[in-house]
Amino acid sequence: MANQATVDPGLCTINIAGHTLTGFADGVGYTSSFDVDRYNTIVGNRGLSARSKTISAAATITLNILNTSEDNDILTTIFQADDVAGGALVPLAKITANARIVEAGSVYIVKLPDTQDGGGPYPITWTLKSMNFTKFVGGYDETPVFTTMDALRELIANAPPIRAPR
Repeated sequence: MANQATVDPGLCTINIAGHTLTGFADGVGYTSSFDVDRYNTIVGNRGLSARSKTISAAATITLNILNTSEDNDILTTIFQADDVAGGALVPLAKITANARIVEAGSVYIVKLPDTQDGGGPYPITWTLKSMNFTKFVGGYDETPVFTTMDALRELIANAPPIRAPR
């Protein structure tokens, strides 16, 4: 018998600086990727090989927000506050209630996004960076797994130390 689960975007919560984002554009609304591979292999000219581990937890996160969403106001305010304060990192957390997928880190917004006008609603892509990103990627389950903030707090508590952006 096949393992079946329902993917429900409504069960995915993404929170930045205490604000829950809700205005995602159609399609993929969130992506995250570590900036470097965790392991690298070097092979010598006689076939001897070695593996090295990178300790970087730097990551790039993208948010695709509908241009009509108030989430853009929140993200612009976060960017402007960082621009004035310099080095102001804010917490970002993603929890999918019926999945074993949790992501967290302290982030900053790289730049204000490109915009357009005249064609109706469209996605605005925000790019964020984290120097201490952590994630757990599991499968889906019909029973909610990470439904409380306790799981998120534990993940953040065990995250690498926060470093100011360079």
